[in-house]
Amino acid sequence: MARVRRKGQHADLRRARRRRRSPCDRPPARPTDLTGAFDRDEGGRGAHRIRATLRWNEVTTDTSGFPIRLRSYKVELEYSADGLNWFLRSRHAVPAKDDTDPGTKAHLVLRGFRARLQYRYRVQPVGRDGCTGDWSDYFVLGSPGPEEPPAPTNVRIHQQAVNRLVVDWDETPDPQDPDRRRDDQSWFLVHWSTSPAFSTIYRRDRKVHRTQASLKVPGADEGLTFYARVAAVNDHGDEDVRSALIPATLAGNSDPLATPDGVQVGKGGSGKDKPAFHMRGRLRVLAEADSMDLDIDEAMTIVKIRARVKVAPQGAGVVVKLWKNETTLVGTVTIPAGSRRGVLDGLAVPVADGDGLSVEVAQVGSTFPGKHLTVRVVMEPS
Repeated sequence: MARVRRKGQHADLRRARRRRRSPCDRPPARPTDLTGAFDRDEGGRGAHRIRATLRWNEVTTDTSGFPIRLRSYKVELEYSADGLNWFLRSRHAVPAKDDTDPGTKAHLVLRGFRARLQYRYRVQPVGRDGCTGDWSDYFVLGSPGPEEPPAPTNVRIHQQAVNRLVVDWDETPDPQDPDRRRDDQSWFLVHWSTSPAFSTIYRRDRKVHRTQASLKVPGADEGLTFYARVAAVNDHGDEDVRSALIPATLAGNSDPLATPDGVQVGKGGSGKDKPAFHMRGRLRVLAEADSMDLDIDEAMTIVKIRARVKVAPQGAGVVVKLWKNETTLVGTVTIPAGSRRGVLDGLAVPVADGDGLSVEVAQVGSTFPGKHLTVRVVMEPS
């Protein structure tokens, strides 16, 4: 039997087919008020320490203003090196918030950002029926940029030779690995000045990767008093970020923020020379832990050797030997277990310009070897 269609049924079928082909006649409204900010997670390291918190106003209506419930949002994050050419970094699907959300919680938290790049993102709503709305405008997060590094501590200045000064300091260790340099501490900056207020800078030492710097003073400037200050620098961004400049103090001054102490060089000086040797980190037995060639203008006599560690050895003492020209033993100093200092005096070993001095670590602690060794050689004019 032939099917008989009622009047107007063909028009109803055509309208139904059109609705099936284009069901989103009233899609979700466009997201607005996008926000975002970078911060640092104390538990992370490097790029994974930098995170971004993204948030926007929840879409509650369609394009006609009628109430609507969303299923999720699509998020596209892009990056750029110059702020002009943008590239897709990642896509994310974020569930829509429910009615119990206070409205202050972030929609999305991302990690793994590079300090030198710029970032932006946009959002697209998805309704419960699968209809998608228009993409929002881009919100430019900008660049995370480097954070200010921790300032150096225990900054000390001393005279190493008649016309040579040395400033050394302690760097802040990585909380995850004390024997590793922090990611936000790239290098150090040292200022030398003849003014305690540093109104004029005598010399700048940039990109110092050790925790020590020296200054050789020419004969024309002998008799002047020199001061030093040190800062840490983080260069993991478009611009370098520097910590506070910490003035150096003499060993007898325990206040690292006190007025800087100066050292008078050459004429009118103390008349004593104190070369210093260092071994950073945990101690280990080394035939030559540190060495130097003397640069002195007159014959000198070694009268005393002082050894100090920042963390005392345990179980056994630290034994340090000082050699002259690798063949002559000047003396042996012992830092007892549980102690941080050892002294050997009563010496009378002559040295001249060009002689080489080297320090050997012959023994370390058996339970804990000790940490951060400094050996100073006290010399007097012959």
